[in-house]
Amino acid sequence: MSVTYPLGFRAGGIQAGLRTTPGLDLALIVNDGPADVVAGVFTTNRVCAAPVQWSRHATADHKARAVIVNAAVANACTGIDGFADCDITFSRVDSDACMSTNDTVVAMASGASGISLTGDELTDALTELCAILARQLVADAEGSHHDVKVTVTGAISTEAAVAVAREVTRSNLVKTAIAGNDPNWGRILAAIGCVPENVAPFDPDQVDVSINDIQICKAGGIGEDRNLVDMRPREVHIDIELHAGDAEAAVWTNDLTHQYVEENSEYTS
Repeated sequence: MSVTYPLGFRAGGIQAGLRTTPGLDLALIVNDGPADVVAGVFTTNRVCAAPVQWSRHATADHKARAVIVNAAVANACTGIDGFADCDITFSRVDSDACMSTNDTVVAMASGASGISLTGDELTDALTELCAILARQLVADAEGSHHDVKVTVTGAISTEAAVAVAREVTRSNLVKTAIAGNDPNWGRILAAIGCVPENVAPFDPDQVDVSINDIQICKAGGIGEDRNLVDMRPREVHIDIELHAGDAEAAVWTNDLTHQYVEENSEYTS
């Protein structure tokens, strides 16, 4: 789906030479109206990039006619000069547990379609769209071979479910096991056990773990034959049942491969 699928928008991209490898690296999205509504959600990293600081300021009144985006350059930690340059020009995924200095989501409304939505309809549509975009971000991770969805059910609260899921998605042992097509439920349990009891209480002897619909861990012990798990698909689904409550949550991540290490160690930023 094109970025200009919604009525009232134009977009263009060029190769401005910002990146070291050939490719489009600068985009402009223009809102032709008649409305000029905008809202943004930005990284909570305290060391955020100048464009983030500027964009927070620029969207404070919820009005904007255009957004300009660069690729391959974080534009962070550029000091006062970076913010000055910005001033006169423009400005649930867990890939590697490293919070970006410049993650930004901006939504704009042109009003050109003439369609009015209720608050619930808009919320549902935006939630679905953001889930799709988040999924695409995971698939774009450097050197990844698997996109991994960790779903936690039976938690005492949604916050507890998120905490457990995020602990699993941030475990390098789990991520490397998946990269090696190894359905290693022991590493998953080890990651779950790192969550403080006051954050997510559960009984380790009641936890079930399934990978791609095969329950290889039942009640904290051996379940079905792990050799039954097909790890060949791009998507890997890890389902964790805590048997501690009724809440659930899911977090996406990717595996940790040799290519990821190579790509992130062979260049200097």
